[in-house]
Amino acid sequence: MHRVSGNNIQKCKSRSIDAVHQALYAQLYKRNTARKQAQKEADESKKRSSDEYIVNAGEAYAATSKRKKLSPFTSTGTPPDEITPSSQIPHEVNIGSEDPKQQSSQDTQRYIQTKLTDTVDSQAESQLTMAIADLIHSCGLPFSLASHHKFHRVLSLAKFATKKYIPPGRNKVGGELLDLNYDIYIKNTHEALLKEADVYGLTFFGDAATVKKLPMINILASSVHLPVGCLRIADCSAHLQADGTKDAS
Repeated sequence: MHRVSGNNIQKCKSRSIDAVHQALYAQLYKRNTARKQAQKEADESKKRSSDEYIVNAGEAYAATSKRKKLSPFTSTGTPPDEITPSSQIPHEVNIGSEDPKQQSSQDTQRYIQTKLTDTVDSQAESQLTMAIADLIHSCGLPFSLASHHKFHRVLSLAKFATKKYIPPGRNKVGGELLDLNYDIYIKNTHEALLKEADVYGLTFFGDAATVKKLPMINILASSVHLPVGCLRIADCSAHLQADGTKDAS
C-alpha cells in the first residue's frame, strides 16, 4: 500500500479508549483466555489418555509375547512363604559359608531380587515397544523407522538425559535446528569433496525434479572420499518465466 498525500488526513494522537471499546477488548481477552485454557485441558486429557493406552498396550504385548518367562521359584523350588523379601536381603553375603542351607538361602535371595528387577524392566520395555509402534502408526511414519540407526541413537541418548529434559518444539526443529543441521551438512560435504581433490579431481552432475509444480535441479558432486554430495537445490521458476529452459548455473 502506497501513502497518499494530501486530503488533510492526520494520524490520531489520542491514546484514550472509550468504554465501549474497553468492554469489547475485555470480552475478547476473556474469550481468548478461555480458549487457551480449554485447549490446554484438551491436550492434558489427550496425553493422559495416550499414557493409559500405552500402559494397557504394553501389558497386552507382554502377555502375547513369546519371550520365555521363568518363575522366580523355578531354579530353587523354595516355597513362597520361605523366601525372604528383597527389602530384607543383607548387603554383605558370605560366599565362603560352610553351611549348605545358609548358602542356598542366600543364593535364593539374590535370585529373587534379580527377578523382581527384571519384571519391572520387562514392563517398561513392553510399554516402550508399544509407544514406538503407536508413534509410527499414528503419525504415518515409515515402518522402517523402527530399525533405523538414527532412531536407535535417539533411544540410546535418551537413557542418559535427566527427567528435566524437554524435547525441542516444532518451531525450533523447523527453524534453528534445521538451519544448524544444514550448515553442518554443507561444511562436512565441502570438506569431504575437497579432500585430495587436487589429486583425484571432482565430478559434477545434476538431477532435475519437479515437486508440487516447482521446477528444481539438484546440483550434485562426487569425489574419491564422497560418492554423492548435494551442493544446492536450484529453483528454476524465474528462468522458465523468462522463456528460458529448465537449467541452473
